[in-house]
Amino acid sequence: MKTKYTQEQINEMRKMLAIRDIDQIDDSTLFDTFMEGCIGYNNFDDDFIIEHFFNVFDEDDLKK
Repeated sequence: MKTKYTQEQINEMRKMLAIRDIDQIDDSTLFDTFMEGCIGYNNFDDDFIIEHFFNVFDEDDLKK
């Protein structure tokens, strides 16, 4: 799917989502992650990242 976002912007979205998760993680989630693992943001396709990003952040949060 063609997107109006550059690959650099999408990578920034991945980074911002990961930082947000780190800031909000609690001990039980961290335990579950160590026990079960997780799929990292680098493994999700760009369309998923864009959709998830805008469920969390606003357009203004993305550096242009």
